[in-house]
Amino acid sequence: MVKAIFLFIVLAVILAIIKYLYKKNDLLLLFKSKRWVAIIILSFLIVGCNEPAAKNSGYTLNDVFQLPSPKPLPAAQSDFYKSVCQNWFNQSLVSTGFNGGVLVAKDGNIVFEAYNGVVKLGSKDLVNRATSFHIASVSKTFTAM
Repeated sequence: MVKAIFLFIVLAVILAIIKYLYKKNDLLLLFKSKRWVAIIILSFLIVGCNEPAAKNSGYTLNDVFQLPSPKPLPAAQSDFYKSVCQNWFNQSLVSTGFNGGVLVAKDGNIVFEAYNGVVKLGSKDLVNRATSFHIASVSKTFTAM
């Protein structure tokens, strides 16, 4: 509250000086005087630099977060997901010339992973799990699901 009052007083004084010099048609005198420019800058620094620091979250860049272990998935359920995904992959993607990879996970367990196509059209390098894709913001909709 004190800072706000101080800033208000400084701004009121500055506006009064500008108004006075404007009436005298000597507004440039304010900027010619290095003392006034220094006072203006110093007052803003005093008010602006005394803001309380942001609250520290307690985390540092070296902290490592441990993800929970995947929940065990019954073999029958895993096999079901794998067969459904494999059928969909073959019928909907491979048959249309899909270039890329698909990974499906359930409760932290990878139930299906498959790759198809070439890295660059015209090349013989096949897509695999180490292939990098430049997808930019396209994946946002999938991540949101």
